[in-house]
Amino acid sequence: LGFLKEIGLVTHLPCFSECKVDTLDKALALTEDTLRYQMKVEPLGDRLRIIAALNRLEEEVLKGAESEGNAAGSEAGRRDGDTAVPDWFLCPITFEVMTDPVVAMDGHTYERDALMQWFDGHDRSPKTNESLSEPGDKRVVPNHVMRSQIVEFMELRGFKREIV
Repeated sequence: LGFLKEIGLVTHLPCFSECKVDTLDKALALTEDTLRYQMKVEPLGDRLRIIAALNRLEEEVLKGAESEGNAAGSEAGRRDGDTAVPDWFLCPITFEVMTDPVVAMDGHTYERDALMQWFDGHDRSPKTNESLSEPGDKRVVPNHVMRSQIVEFMELRGFKREIV
């Protein structure tokens, strides 16, 4: 679990030990909910840094598997061969490719379901931390341009991901 040291979050090592997250496979299986509710990792910024580091580790593992000729890893994750999915296609909450992108009042684009879940428990922007407590601040607008770009990108590269 050296990745925690690399991202400067060794203070969370006891949480990982207590929850018996002692192998790379167990770490890669973690979700934001697991970090928050079961492991009690706070604050949100630390959880997001851990998830981002785990996503990078997973990409390295998949890239290694692909270079060894492991065909099973070729369509996993966010890669198709050596073509990485652009970061702006990833929801800043889930770090997954968006299928229903919406623009929030903070001006940033998020996956609709992830943002609605976020709003259930927060009155602040997940990206800018600005207050969203006024009526109408939690209104979202579909980002049709982003959705079209994602669909086109996926189709051109043969991704089999369903876009709603």
